[in-house]
Amino acid sequence: METVGDTMAYSFSYITPHWSDYYQKKVWYFGCAMISTCSPAFDHLEDNYEVYEELRKAGVIHHRNTCMEAESCELYGDFFSQKAANNFIDRLNDYLKYLEERCA
Repeated sequence: METVGDTMAYSFSYITPHWSDYYQKKVWYFGCAMISTCSPAFDHLEDNYEVYEELRKAGVIHHRNTCMEAESCELYGDFFSQKAANNFIDRLNDYLKYLEERCA
């Protein structure tokens, strides 16, 4: 994460393109240990499964043009277009800013 003003934010460099043998096409990958990386935003959650659910309910994670999953230590997924990946980063940053303002 980077600091933008006083706010921590993800940059598009967190998205890495690669060829997926599974999907047989180019995808854009995002992966991050959200609880530790975004502290204190998700400190109230036990693991990244709960982060996934919170982000899904908040509309940050869409299942259009993406395959997002979670493990206890990481939230990760493939996006089927660069635009979908960039839109996810924008929604994630907006949500993190919302959490920061709510807790201020």
